[in-house]
Amino acid sequence: MAVRLPFHDVLIGEQPPAELGTTSILDYVEYLKEIVIKINSEYILLGHSMGGLICSKLVSQPDINPKGMVLLAPAVPRWVIALKPSVLKSFKNIITTKNFWNRAIHMSFEEICYSMLNMVPDEDRLQIYRCLTYESGRAGFELGFWAFDTRKATKLNYKNITCPIVVFAGTEDNITPVSVISDFVKKLDKKSPAPISFHVLEGKGHWLVTELDPQLILEEIEKIIETEEK
Repeated sequence: MAVRLPFHDVLIGEQPPAELGTTSILDYVEYLKEIVIKINSEYILLGHSMGGLICSKLVSQPDINPKGMVLLAPAVPRWVIALKPSVLKSFKNIITTKNFWNRAIHMSFEEICYSMLNMVPDEDRLQIYRCLTYESGRAGFELGFWAFDTRKATKLNYKNITCPIVVFAGTEDNITPVSVISDFVKKLDKKSPAPISFHVLEGKGHWLVTELDPQLILEEIEKIIETEEK
């Protein structure tokens, strides 16, 4: 089951809903939680980029217990330094926009190509861009400038994360660099009791939803299922 986050039904170029600009990561987590608690069978969470952080935040709550979690190029939580040079370059125009944290935000086609689609074939980039939606400036602020976020929206309760976790990261990712994800994995390994499998993918970028061979994900999901059954 794929989940569309609130206010994510307007494509770039159309008029975004005003509410999106001030929607928090916490709002996304609560929205997803309402869906997950209604699932009457075992499930595995899979999240890409910011979706990976939302899944991590959700699983760090004591009453959420998936069978496992797969993270593709995940955004990272509080206390993991993410603002590397390539990340700052990716978000330069956004973070220099007045009051961006209260606005719906988006990157230009050129910025998307640099930050997320740099390893995607040229002929596929425009088609992907045309399918993208706006994002919350508040959520972006909480991710990138967590030190100034009084609500601590991206803080994880690591001790509550107990399910098997699989993390994929590309060596050519400009917006969630592999070094940043590696720091997150190390923190997970140190602070949570969860078994973790970390895969660094040579020559892959951020857009693992198409760059990554689906068979690799399926194999890891099978391992999670086999581990849980023992």
